[in-house]
Amino acid sequence: MYRRGTDEYFIGSAWVPDATGTKHRRTVGGKTYDVAEAKLEALIAGERLPGNLAELHAVQDEAWHEGHDAEAGAVSPYWRARK
Repeated sequence: MYRRGTDEYFIGSAWVPDATGTKHRRTVGGKTYDVAEAKLEALIAGERLPGNLAELHAVQDEAWHEGHDAEAGAVSPYWRARK
């Protein structure tokens, strides 16, 4: 992952296999490091990339809650950051 110098956009790329096993280089980007990293992780995992920021936050919230007990009143750090 690197930060493009012309507009300070974060860029990440990976070699991803298609259905036939042929690898293709795919590139994703975002205005922040976290957005670009989340897109890159989704790309590597073979998941559908978030289409907008709201979808990205939903994915992050779901991933965070998998490791925390929602019954104990735990609040996602992503939710707090958006307020």
